[in-house]
Amino acid sequence: MCAWAFASAPPPQDVLILYSFNQNLPAQGRISAGLGRAMAARGLAFGTFHPEYLDINPPRTPGQRGHLRALLLDKYAGMRFGLIITVFDPARDFLEHEARDLSPGTPVVALFGKDGAQVEGRTTFPLPLRFEVRGTFERALALFPRTRRVLFVSGNAETNLRVEDQARRELAPWADRIAFEFTSGRSVPSVLEEARHLAPDTLILFSIVTSDITGQRFVPTDVVRALAKEANAPVFSILSSFLGEGVVGGEMADPETAGALLGQGVVEVQQGRAFPRTLPGAYVRPMYDWNQLQRWHCDVSLLPEDAIFINRPPSLWGLFRRYVIAAGAVFAALCGLILALLRVNRRRARAELALGKSERLMREAQEAAQVGTYDYDPATGEVRTSSTFARILGLEEEGGAGFETWVERVVPSHRDEVGAGLRNTLATCEPFDREFPIQRPDGELRWLHCRARAEGGPGRRATRLLGTLLDITEHRQMQEELEHTQRLESLGSLASGVAHDMNNVLASIQAVAQTLLFVHGKDAALAGPLGTIDRASDRGRGLVQALTNFSRKGLREARVLDLNELVGEQTVMLRRTLFQKVQVLEDLDPALPPVKGESSTLGSAILNLCVNACDAMPGGGTLTLVTRRAPDGGAQLEVVDSGQGMPPDVVRRAMEPFFTTKPFGKGTGLGLAMVFNTVKAHGGTVQISSRVGAGTTILIHLPAAPGEASGAEPEAEVACRPLRILLVDDDPLIRDSVPGMLTQLGHTVEVSGGGAQALVRFAGGLEVDLVLLDLNMPVMGGAETLANIRALRPTLPAILATGFLDEATAAALAGLERVSVLPKPYTMSQFQALARDL
Repeated sequence: MCAWAFASAPPPQDVLILYSFNQNLPAQGRISAGLGRAMAARGLAFGTFHPEYLDINPPRTPGQRGHLRALLLDKYAGMRFGLIITVFDPARDFLEHEARDLSPGTPVVALFGKDGAQVEGRTTFPLPLRFEVRGTFERALALFPRTRRVLFVSGNAETNLRVEDQARRELAPWADRIAFEFTSGRSVPSVLEEARHLAPDTLILFSIVTSDITGQRFVPTDVVRALAKEANAPVFSILSSFLGEGVVGGEMADPETAGALLGQGVVEVQQGRAFPRTLPGAYVRPMYDWNQLQRWHCDVSLLPEDAIFINRPPSLWGLFRRYVIAAGAVFAALCGLILALLRVNRRRARAELALGKSERLMREAQEAAQVGTYDYDPATGEVRTSSTFARILGLEEEGGAGFETWVERVVPSHRDEVGAGLRNTLATCEPFDREFPIQRPDGELRWLHCRARAEGGPGRRATRLLGTLLDITEHRQMQEELEHTQRLESLGSLASGVAHDMNNVLASIQAVAQTLLFVHGKDAALAGPLGTIDRASDRGRGLVQALTNFSRKGLREARVLDLNELVGEQTVMLRRTLFQKVQVLEDLDPALPPVKGESSTLGSAILNLCVNACDAMPGGGTLTLVTRRAPDGGAQLEVVDSGQGMPPDVVRRAMEPFFTTKPFGKGTGLGLAMVFNTVKAHGGTVQISSRVGAGTTILIHLPAAPGEASGAEPEAEVACRPLRILLVDDDPLIRDSVPGMLTQLGHTVEVSGGGAQALVRFAGGLEVDLVLLDLNMPVMGGAETLANIRALRPTLPAILATGFLDEATAAALAGLERVSVLPKPYTMSQFQALARDL
């Protein structure tokens, strides 16, 4: 809405409104209705509001206009209006030229005139008629998206042409894909004739037609009514006066809304205040005829939520509102009667309500806490129990069961103890407090905590037994899970402690094997057994690493591996040790993608699966190892045995740590758990499928190594210049075995049994090229020894050998220069590579 302001003036109460046309023009009538509605809303009489219908369009003769002027001046002689409103340009033009002596100087609101039009000699505030041509067209196009032609119907009068010019400007962006035809240069009959034969992709936009090219005058409502009746295409319009005349609708200028908005300002003037500077709201609104929307099969959901509809069928509420209100009144009367009756017994009802609430709260508390209650009379055998008590014992279908029935629910291993305890309570009135398992009728095992108190007295037999029953099954399960977690933590701690000593043993064995291989590697009779010892040492290290996987995540020495090669190594070892008792078969996919991981721990996992499979075939059988490419591009390994198989409950728990079905002393319950942890650390999965009597299949899936060459690289000989080395280790096995291996590589080795002894030798002037330290030594560990050596020899390179490296120590060593960590056991090539790099 445009903004305006009036200068302060005396507060007259009368407002004059000059309409251009006669009273038959619908738009003027709706403006008047809107003004009247605004005044009525403020409780003001319509008597101070003076409407005049000039009927000067088409233009009258000068004589007629002069006569009209004289009538108005005589009628309102001596009156001073607070505001004059002109509706449409003819009325404004009449006020400016013929009626300038009518209430001179009174401000004018020029409603629905030209934009910027003024009345000479008066303060004029134009409120032009805004037509939403573009908005109406966009709504029409949304409802009829296949439109390719638009017939814009307008007349030849000045007002008509002004709207057409606006339409030409606003519709220009669509001219490249939609053909627009404007009818201002045609007669109304010819337009009606064309409207009967329009193509299916055409729609009509109707503006205003007050005269056509022939000069014939029309009432716009008559034209739009005839057009909607004759046309075989939907008609949209921009003025709400045409709604209900066959027009579908559009973004319509609503004269009644404009009149109501204007009326708010008029009310202010009539009450002696200045006209407001701004009028709120807008008079262009989305308005549609429901009947026409249905006629043209329009999707109403495409219209805005604030759209206004006429002819819309009433809702169920609208149809039955009177009946619902009448029924509500009757219901209210009945409610009043009921309330009156309830007052008679109010005290009793309150007492009953309080009792019921108390009992309900007790039941809800028992249900929430899973606590059942019972009351037993030993003399009569009568038992009263809560619903929770019956449900815990599984007595829902048995009704009130006797004392002995409760005891029969207890599992045999605890039944005598529980029965004796309850009988003792009945006999001596001593409290009863026990935890025991029961078996419900459906076979489910539940753990209960039962408390009982007897009424009677010490030394006298009880006359009543009261107690509670609590289902503690979930609590015990949580306890077992906690103990299970603690066992895992203990296993992790045990593994890390054993790892150092075990790897020292393996390191000494591998050092001797490596030394003998270096010296006698060309002797075929010795090379095979020595290679087996070397690989067994490496496999032993993998087993230790698998144990330590319980206390760490991830992989330390991941590299690209050939899974087929790993499987082949295990089958060679199995065939040598099974003595033909179990037939080992291989079905290896030559196109298997490489995987990334630790060969030792992954090999140990495969061997673990094979050993378990052999244990499941005590009388012999077939063990088959199958590899293949997985659908997702990874690698799969199946270990299939023809053994005894497992029932479903065993399959579900098979990979739990410490779970075993083997006799005591025959198994630790860690084999499959280690396999699961190893595969998980490699980013893979393990699946078990088994049936009793039909064998077991274990499927391992590992992701393919991303973008790396397949196959494990064989260890190449690494060249390193001869060095003088100080070996510091508290284990005599290492001090006796490693120097020989290093000597074969051309190095000179000095030996110290601990950190303090090594520091004495450095203080005495010992000069070496490299120090090889055991990380886990008593009294003075490897890290502390290194720090003290660096105080004497700041740039001396160091290698710290260890069977177990925790994350904190690894992080501390990572920041030291010219320091490397070497996992035990290690090969000649591994040592040479680190020594050369340092």
